[in-house]
Amino acid sequence: MWLVFEVRKEQHTISRLLEEHPSSEVSTLSPLISELRWQLGLAFLLLAVLIASAIMLIIILREYFYSQRSLKNLEQQATDILESMEHGILTCGLDGRIVMCNRNSQRILGIESDPRGNNLESIDRFYADLDLNGLATEVLETGEAVRNRESTFKLNNHQVVISVDSHLLRGADGRIEGTVHHLHDITREKMMQDRMIRMEGYMGLGPVAAGLHHEIKNPLSALSIHVRLLEERLDLDPGEEGGTQHHIDVLKKEIQRIGNVLESLRDYAKVDALSLAATDLVALVREVIELMEPEAGRKSVELCFDIHNGHRLMAMVDRTRLAQIVLNLILNALHAMESPGKITVDLSRVSGFILLSVTDEGTGIHPSAQQHIFDPYFTTKKDGVGMGLAVCRKIARLHGGDLQLEIPEKGTRFILKVPVKAADGSAAD
Repeated sequence: MWLVFEVRKEQHTISRLLEEHPSSEVSTLSPLISELRWQLGLAFLLLAVLIASAIMLIIILREYFYSQRSLKNLEQQATDILESMEHGILTCGLDGRIVMCNRNSQRILGIESDPRGNNLESIDRFYADLDLNGLATEVLETGEAVRNRESTFKLNNHQVVISVDSHLLRGADGRIEGTVHHLHDITREKMMQDRMIRMEGYMGLGPVAAGLHHEIKNPLSALSIHVRLLEERLDLDPGEEGGTQHHIDVLKKEIQRIGNVLESLRDYAKVDALSLAATDLVALVREVIELMEPEAGRKSVELCFDIHNGHRLMAMVDRTRLAQIVLNLILNALHAMESPGKITVDLSRVSGFILLSVTDEGTGIHPSAQQHIFDPYFTTKKDGVGMGLAVCRKIARLHGGDLQLEIPEKGTRFILKVPVKAADGSAAD
């Protein structure tokens, strides 16, 4: 614009000179006039170029800011996708330091703060049998992916099982930049798998139990009768130590024991159908506690009954079967009490389920026995058959609930969970 102004100023000056000087001198100014015309044209051309450059610069800046905004949106979408994934994603650099860790990785590993910048070894040292740093090293050394590597560790006193897939992390140019690890929490799947294996065994045990009961009961009854006849015919001295009477007493005791095993096996096999009816569980538990109070009194054990959510909790259950569970749990609690103390029965309603817990102050259950406590024929009692808790859990699961073991600071706690509604969806009012 300044050039155009200057050229126009010079043209105006020349025009004034032409007006003031004679025509004889005009010919000497002709080259100057032509040069000024070219300067004016070049000035306009330069102005056009500058305007076009400004427009192009505006377009480039607009595209730049648009691409930056799109890149940020893409990064946010990628972050949202990673955060919404069911599995944990954890990436590390070549030095083993964590570059990215989504929320599910933190949840699975029990990490409260953002671990980015820390080394994988800082995670491994908190958990036995967890070797993420070793997996990263293995992948970097071999160049091969590691799939379905299972690890088990304790988190908040609960066992957690994870499956880890580890791969090489490559950049856009194909160079290796680190490793990426996919963490799958398979604790529930493992529990379901173990439960299905047990249920398959239980389903096969039913027909076998019925057949064994039928085939063994008759000869056992005959054996019992003949032992009693033999005892009547022989002139035996009851006080003779190690004599014939002692051996007959042993035979009778063992025959009775075999009979008890058969009866418990038959009971387990028969638990396959329920007679559901609207039942007040508060009244049911009170009846069982009143029944057990004399036995508890003889052992100087106090039975405490705590009720939550009102004094009347209704559910569609098999009253007889549920009373069998409560009675069995209280009996087990009494047997676990070697000294005076307290047994607490707690009844409450939570999210459509009724929870019944029986807590004793006994010696507890050894950790090696805890995972087998519901297995048929597993018992910690000297004279126990080992079918009581197996039958109780089967009854609970037929109701659509479950029976679980918890280990408090002292003693043992069993928690029975049964749904308020019946299997067909009708509710007990």
